[in-house]
Amino acid sequence: MGRKKAVEFPWELWEEKLPQLRGRKRNTHVYADMAVKMATKGFVFSSREIKVKIDNLTNKYRDEKKVVGPSGGTPSAWEYYDKVHHILGGYKYFNLEAIAEESSTILNT
Repeated sequence: MGRKKAVEFPWELWEEKLPQLRGRKRNTHVYADMAVKMATKGFVFSSREIKVKIDNLTNKYRDEKKVVGPSGGTPSAWEYYDKVHHILGGYKYFNLEAIAEESSTILNT
């Protein structure tokens, strides 16, 4: 499998498993399932490696979201922003800062 396929498969799997990851405090079994599914495709990662990668991507997305701003006026230069935004952007948690900022702007005008 080429590099492109290796990068795309985890994105799709993350998106598929996100509702389970968002719903529970302990997600060890979800990450383990992801590791098994990835292994069947030829990608061997531990559940811990997958968790760390998802945590790192989520944190980077939060940082980039602050730079982009609630209106999306400043495009992100991060190559994975659009992919992660597609996965996480619909969750209220990641939009709370935008909602708060917009409310503050409305109240101050």
